[in-house]
Amino acid sequence: MTQVQQVPLSFSSLSELDDGRIDRLMMMHIRRIAADCMDRPGDKNKRKVTLDFHVEPVIDDDGQCEYTKVQIECRSKVPTYRSKPYEMRVSKAGLLFNQDFPDSLDQPPLFQNPETESES
Repeated sequence: MTQVQQVPLSFSSLSELDDGRIDRLMMMHIRRIAADCMDRPGDKNKRKVTLDFHVEPVIDDDGQCEYTKVQIECRSKVPTYRSKPYEMRVSKAGLLFNQDFPDSLDQPPLFQNPETESES
């Protein structure tokens, strides 16, 4: 009969748990925050990866902890994405912005649209 091989849970043994799924999950979140740092180097806010271990004891008939059920949760947090502010006019239809110059609400276009030019 083959003996069960039990391995202590540690950061290094996470790669052995469930065919490496937990390790790959953690690496996915680390790559996510690394990519965000490269995409938005001007955003100096901190990025964060959290690995939580939720341990629930399973009690035997004698009131002793027989074993535990461990659930591992991994998540990452990147700063909120925000655009620069744009000037928009309020109307009954909602908000209106300058299609040609989103930064300047009243800036006229450089070139006239041929369809509107014939109407004038």
